[in-house]
Amino acid sequence: MAFDEELGRRIAGLLSSDGIDFTEKKMFGGLAFMINDKMCAGVIKNDMMVRVLDEKFADVLKLPNARQMDFTGRPMKGFVYVDHSGLKDSELRKWLAYGIEFGKYGVVKSKKKTG
Repeated sequence: MAFDEELGRRIAGLLSSDGIDFTEKKMFGGLAFMINDKMCAGVIKNDMMVRVLDEKFADVLKLPNARQMDFTGRPMKGFVYVDHSGLKDSELRKWLAYGIEFGKYGVVKSKKKTG
C-alpha cells in the first residue's frame, strides 16, 4: 500500500456526508481529492496533504502536527502535510475544512508558458 487507504476513505466519507461535490485522483503516489478541479486534500503515505488559502498559510503552519509540504525536496507554498497522529475524527474534519475552503475560494496560479 503506497498510501493510507483508510485515511482516504475517511476523507471521502466526510466530503460525501457534507454534500461536497468532489473527485478522487491518483497523484504524488497517493490519492488527491479535487473540488472544482482544484486539489484540496490528499493522502501521501501516512500523512494528509491539505491545500490552504494563501492568507491562512502562515498561521496554519504554526498548528500542531502541520509542516510545509516538500514533496520534491523544495517547500511548496500553500500545501501542508498533517502528521497522521493529528488526524483523530474531529481533527480530520478541522483540517479538511481548510482544503474545502481552498476548493471553493482558492485560486490556482498556473505557471507562465515560455516560448
